[in-house]
This record gives sequence, structure tokens and C-alpha cells, in this order.
Amino acid sequence: RERTTGTLERLGATPIKRFEIVLGYLIGFGIFTIVQSAIISAFSIYILKIYNIGNLGLILLISTIIALCALSFGMFVSSYANNELQVMQFVPIVIVPQIFFCGLFSTRTMAEPLQVLSKCMPLTYDSNSIRGILTCLYYLQKIRGGLLVLIGFKIVFDILNIIILKNNI
Repeated sequence: RERTTGTLERLGATPIKRFEIVLGYLIGFGIFTIVQSAIISAFSIYILKIYNIGNLGLILLISTIIALCALSFGMFVSSYANNELQVMQFVPIVIVPQIFFCGLFSTRTMAEPLQVLSKCMPLTYDSNSIRGILTCLYYLQKIRGGLLVLIGFKIVFDILNIIILKNNI
């Protein structure tokens, strides 16, 4: 909506740097995202009684990182939309494949290119880490690789958001 109301153009005329605009969005929405992921994780484990033998702190850590990664990814995707309707049209193209390739369904029986494609999606690393913590008692050392990949995705999406913002202003 910032594009349709001219907010981005007005921000572009100020001495504020692009990374400061992106950082402001990420901090503002990130606070809500972190609180929301903590509530959902706690609700799932304590109210819905999802099987868990792992550490709740690690679950919250992974949930927070994937939520922040999703926020950055959502900002990136929305940069290509001209209005809210177009953002909603991106959902089947962007989100649905991640659900199919994240490990919810076995990827071992899929064709080799699809297995490689699944490794290019953040949700794959999230689901592997969460599943390992919940069911196999994974600890921080065991999920470190997936955690670093998720942080890498987050950083890449943040950098892409800064680059894309230059084209939108």
C-alpha cells in the first residue's frame, strides 16, 4: 500500500537510507512475528499436546528464525506486486510448493531435480529441525546446520529487499 499512497516516494526524498527503511519494517513487523510464533509454539505443545520430548527453547528459537525469514521473504515477494490482490495471487506460486517440498511428504521418492529443489526452500530446514527436536531429542549442536541455513536465507532476503527497494523508490 506504500506504493499506491506515495509513502515510498516521500521516504525516498528524505535522507533515510534504504537499509534503514527495510530495518524499520523488519523490526516493526518482527516484534509481532516473534510474539506470534511463541504463542503458536506454546499453544501447540501445551494445549494441543503435540508430542514433544525436546527443548522448548530450541523450538522457540527455530520458530522465531523461520518467522523472521518468512517476514523477509514476504517483503521480498510483495515488492513485485502492485497491490494487495497481486500479493494474494503469489501465495499459490510461492507458498504451496514449499509445503509440498518441506518434508511433509517424503521427498526421497521424488525425482532428483525435485529433491534438489526442496533443498532450496527455507521451510525444508525448519521442518527438519523442528521434527528432530520434537521427536528425536535433537540439541543445538545437531540442528546447527539447519539453523545456519535459515539465518543465511534471512540475510539473503534482507539484502534482496534493500536492493529491490532502490527500484521501487
